[in-house]
Amino acid sequence: MKNHFTYLFSSTTLGLLSLKNRLVRSATFEGKADENGHPTELNLDFYRRLAEGGVGLIITGLAYPEKEDKLPRALNLEDDSYLDLLSKVQAAIHSVGNECKVVIQIGHTGRQVPLRIDRRPVAPSPNFGTFHGQDAT
Repeated sequence: MKNHFTYLFSSTTLGLLSLKNRLVRSATFEGKADENGHPTELNLDFYRRLAEGGVGLIITGLAYPEKEDKLPRALNLEDDSYLDLLSKVQAAIHSVGNECKVVIQIGHTGRQVPLRIDRRPVAPSPNFGTFHGQDAT
């Protein structure tokens, strides 16, 4: 039987990143970090299992650069002290040993930031956000 997916499973490059195949796990919000944005065993197991599935590239869920604009239980990139903790995610993926690559999605929640912050959210649109029902600035 002819393999209809030869191209999908062929290696490729994305900029300087060499990938073993063209299967990419896109970024989604997992909500598996702890309240401080540290990766948990649940995070590590999740990414390890994705790598075991054979994808060529995993894009992590949203990691926030500022605590004021975070989603609950998202990964934290607020300062360099979190880099050692985030290296555990990379280590979990690479421990599978199948050449899966990983990149991190850095994101700002914009108008979807939870209401518990002390300021109006900053966003490109004044439309209402999902979490709070206020206009953005």
